Amino acid sequence: MSRLSTIIVAVAALFAAAALPAGAQIVQVRPDHDNYTEDLAGVQDHTENLSMGETNLRQAYLKFDISGLPTNGVVVQSAILTMRTRNDFTGDAIANLYSVDDDTWDETTIEDSNEPPLGPVIGTFDIEGTNTLAHPAGTSQLDDIDVTAWVSENFNSSDFLISIGLVELGSSIIFFRADEHSDQSEHPWALLTVTVGPPGPGLREVRPTHDGWTEDGLGVQDHVGNQAYGSSVGRQAYLKFDISSLGSGQTITSATLTMRTRNDTITDSIAILYEVADDSWLETTLEDSNEPALGPSIIVWDIEGTVTLNHNPGTSQLDVLDVTSWVTSNYNSLDTLISFGIVEFESNRTFYRGDEHNDQTEHPWALLSVITESPTVVFTNVTVDNVVELRFESISGLEYQLEYSDNLPDGASWTNKNFTVKGSGQLETLFDPVPGADTHRTYRIVTPSN
Repeated sequence: MSRLSTIIVAVAALFAAAALPAGAQIVQVRPDHDNYTEDLAGVQDHTENLSMGETNLRQAYLKFDISGLPTNGVVVQSAILTMRTRNDFTGDAIANLYSVDDDTWDETTIEDSNEPPLGPVIGTFDIEGTNTLAHPAGTSQLDDIDVTAWVSENFNSSDFLISIGLVELGSSIIFFRADEHSDQSEHPWALLTVTVGPPGPGLREVRPTHDGWTEDGLGVQDHVGNQAYGSSVGRQAYLKFDISSLGSGQTITSATLTMRTRNDTITDSIAILYEVADDSWLETTLEDSNEPALGPSIIVWDIEGTVTLNHNPGTSQLDVLDVTSWVTSNYNSLDTLISFGIVEFESNRTFYRGDEHNDQTEHPWALLSVITESPTVVFTNVTVDNVVELRFESISGLEYQLEYSDNLPDGASWTNKNFTVKGSGQLETLFDPVPGADTHRTYRIVTPSN
């Protein structure tokens, strides 16, 4: 099956212009609802300062409505939550952002007894205290936190209400002002900036949507802690990534898995990365009895022990693993969920941290980076004798097909002609296989499946 890349329509056999996709659109929204809860304290005032200190058993909630975004043929390219917060204590504070699946809560009724549960950690930011230079008490600060994955997950499932929880992990009572606060001089204190646009070529970086590990004879392991995968104790780890944000019609030129791992033993260890064809597993239910089968090995890499120079216990390391073939195979089969298995084949108990680990200082510990390219038509002409001429901005050597049909929109078959892009900016002359055919003809460029 071919994947549509670019559509060109020739309504007459004289000229046809390439239909260039609309550019990216940026939408900024303030929260529709915001408030905080405190254990056994009832409904809080949603028009004043909103607190989120963990030791005071407080957590804050934000809900944004992004229904005003265009939805036809676009993906979320980025989503940034800009938070203005205040910390009048001496020391710095760390705050976590959490996904919140339940969007039914209301700022006027939310309290400890009905607060929606917090989901996985989706971001972490530092809130400087008064010991920071030029940050006296009473000074607010701004932080930009990337929440692209969470917003994209909601957007792709047609859920346009985005709920986020906030908890400060220390003893400080950090706060931000409610959107309806009487003092609007520094507003907004919470702002969600979402950029949407057509899927296109470039770099996409995604963190795992699910990660977990299994051990022989044991049940479900903690997926928010350290992920272990030593074969000598019957363990293996799993990662699952969602690359649906690539859209269709792309050519994957590179895919790498960057792994941050730790080996606190003396000797080096060897780890093997495997294909996993079954994507139905979930981090919350994965265990020895239902773990998906490991497929062919993809790559082997070395995880240095403490005997290695400058690699003391507690030191993590980064390795970049080429997974282009496995990711491309899935993508070309229209499978946008990519699963991997990991097994370490020495006696060491090497590990990496789960994506939802409460310590986010070195995250991500697993990151899939995919680079894609698609042909960009910068000139199109259909001559009187049905010769199609095109120019592309694209690297040379990529293979595509010109397809045409005389019977749209009634769903007739497409006839195709293979061609290879000669080079960026060069003229591609593609002769119609049927000279003198109907002048009302539809053309399209597609990427052949492997």
